[in-house]
Amino acid sequence: MIKINRQAISYLDDETGKSTSHYILIASSDNKTTLLSHPNLYLYSNTRSSLKTSDRYSQIISSFYKFLSTHVRFRGLEVAEYHAHVSNKDIIRWQVSRLEKRLNDQSASPSTKTIIEDARILLQLFSWLEEHGYPSDIKISTLQSTINFNKERLLNYIERKANKTLSNKGIRVLDKESRQKNTVTLISKKEIDALINNYNDPVYSAILNFALGTAMRPMEICKFPLYGTGINQHIAPYTDMNKASGIVDYTLVGKRKKTRTIKINVKDIRDLQNSYTQKLYKERAEKYADLYGHPCPLSILFLNEKGVPVTEKMISQRTNYAKKQSKKAFPDFRDTSVFYSTRKWWPTKFLINFHKGDILTKSADFLYAACSQAIMDQMGHDDISTTYKHYIDMARVMVHYQGWGYQEFSEPVQTVAEFIESYPGNT
Repeated sequence: MIKINRQAISYLDDETGKSTSHYILIASSDNKTTLLSHPNLYLYSNTRSSLKTSDRYSQIISSFYKFLSTHVRFRGLEVAEYHAHVSNKDIIRWQVSRLEKRLNDQSASPSTKTIIEDARILLQLFSWLEEHGYPSDIKISTLQSTINFNKERLLNYIERKANKTLSNKGIRVLDKESRQKNTVTLISKKEIDALINNYNDPVYSAILNFALGTAMRPMEICKFPLYGTGINQHIAPYTDMNKASGIVDYTLVGKRKKTRTIKINVKDIRDLQNSYTQKLYKERAEKYADLYGHPCPLSILFLNEKGVPVTEKMISQRTNYAKKQSKKAFPDFRDTSVFYSTRKWWPTKFLINFHKGDILTKSADFLYAACSQAIMDQMGHDDISTTYKHYIDMARVMVHYQGWGYQEFSEPVQTVAEFIESYPGNT
């Protein structure tokens, strides 16, 4: 079997003039090393805006190429030619092989959902190659590479091929275990406070609080400026803003380079100034200037204790450490509570504000256009139907089981942090 190495690289992109980072794939066998140019071009084109995305996509492509190298049809081919000979059946066989291994290992992962989603990402690769003049035997339009794993005949076939006693565990049972393991509920106030108190740099506490109030992703919040320009020229530290209260718009470039405009409560910008901008920014900006040889750009707000701009990866690493420390003092801290969990409070609060006394009635099941658009804009989601049902259910649980009366519903001017403080289940 050919070995596929993944390597993260960073360089100054001549095309964009910006610093660029993404993964590349390098194949090695029989003392021969091959740079996989076609997948690497795709990774550059489609994942350079997020190293995390590049990491995931490169893992999927690497896994698929390793699988191909074990089959007779590909053994006589150079690994650099694989892309031209792949068919939809090869992707299906790869999916089935992953499910067989999962059954043999009696593991709940990768889930069926993950296996199907990974196949879709492979289809994106071959669709991109075809668009750029690199054809294969993949038929993109038919989308036949996503298996219906619910078909009883296929399930029985895979279980037989796995050739192992399953201890009464079938594929559906393993999928159920996977869903239970990955169920994410609202992060509690105690868990939020535990994380905040265990970051060893207060900039991350400020970032977590700001993420809680805005529902921005880590990659988006890292780009929030000290002073905005153009359409965001009204964005500034709280004391420098013309609007001292209410809600302001902020336009950002999010996942897959899509532009959207979100709503930010000015109180959150005030709290950000009090906890970070006023106390720490000036000293850290001076460290930035010493480190890089030029003043810190006004487009950069969040700097760590060394004056280095905070990145998505840094947030992840520091949060993982804070989580480990939190568990020592707070054993009930859940594994499912992570930085990303902060995003769930904004839509939950929004839906309670939107529906008010009707939140527990069937009328709240109806997806209002204005409501769905607001959530899509704030969260950056393309498909809102499933997301909406998830948050409606969560909002109902909060209201029903905590015994909130109609008069206790929060007002829109309230920040998410103030909303959480008023929620009985978080005391």
